[in-house]
Amino acid sequence: MMPIRVIAAFRHLVGISLLVILCSGCASTHADRGALFGGLLGAGTGAIVGNAAGNTLAGTAIGAGVGALAGSAIGDSLDEMEARNRALIAQQMGRDIPRGQVTFEDVIAMTQANVSEELIVNHIRVNGMTRPPTS
Repeated sequence: MMPIRVIAAFRHLVGISLLVILCSGCASTHADRGALFGGLLGAGTGAIVGNAAGNTLAGTAIGAGVGALAGSAIGDSLDEMEARNRALIAQQMGRDIPRGQVTFEDVIAMTQANVSEELIVNHIRVNGMTRPPTS
């Protein structure tokens, strides 16, 4: 059975985490989201390991820190890859592409500018489409 102190600390952690999630919004970068979810996963894992070792709070803190750093690093690499793809598309099209969901007109313009299918597909995967294609 977990001590009351550990349960209270875990409740505080969950409450703060939910507040952070609500405040982070949808427009956050991959690095921000990676740090958030990595920190949450690390905190949970650290709490379990710390509880087994007899120091739940230290395990939670260490796990949250390591998880946040790892998640941020992974997210940062995704942000860099996305920026590189956007730059390649903009270079081939001769203009910047708007942020946000991709329209059919965007896909047609990218195709006419000889942007590779792989870049177009990745751009759609990252940003989504304004509406699903119909026949």
